[in-house]
Amino acid sequence: SGRMNSKIVGAHRSHSKEQFAVSIMKIG
Repeated sequence: SGRMNSKIVGAHRSHSKEQFAVSIMKIG
């Protein structure tokens, strides 16, 4: 259970970074 949780957290973090970059590109 702990491993799966960390996997989900890692995926969420990478997804947030992608969204952040997309937002900057749209604004820029």
